[in-house]
Amino acid sequence: YISVTGVQTCALPICYGAERFFAEAAACGVDGLILPDMPFEDYLERYKELFTAHEIKPVFFVTSRTDAERIRAFDAEEPAFLYVLSSDAVTGGRAAVTGERDAFFRRLKEMRLKSKLIVGFGVSDRESFDAVTKHTAGAIVGSAFVRAIAGTQDTESLRAAVREFVSSVR
Repeated sequence: YISVTGVQTCALPICYGAERFFAEAAACGVDGLILPDMPFEDYLERYKELFTAHEIKPVFFVTSRTDAERIRAFDAEEPAFLYVLSSDAVTGGRAAVTGERDAFFRRLKEMRLKSKLIVGFGVSDRESFDAVTKHTAGAIVGSAFVRAIAGTQDTESLRAAVREFVSSVR
């Protein structure tokens, strides 16, 4: 969303122009893209051609409530990866390690999908990273990373903060 002084004004790529948005994204080197509130049917009907024309791979969200048929439909579109939500929590929280969550990850792994499974939401440290990557190709660490680099004042301190954070997670 584009926000002007905290007021939501429009959703990309609608107001910006879908063709322009994809063209500029491709020109910037974007090779995978999440349109977070885009229903899969809208992707198929309105955006698939733009993704293909600009050689950008879509990323689809998968939750424990996404049925197998829909997951297979996502996989058939050859996305950059499937973004597996570790929980129903909001981003920035900590994902609880539960048998239910692990069963969900195992179920996905047993589907033998072509797409990489990358887990997000609640991955913030080595323990949570190790727990979710037992069954997946990787993890997205967003909010914890932003917190780790917040307040860096210069390029060198930013580099040091990034190295320290990545080392603490891997």
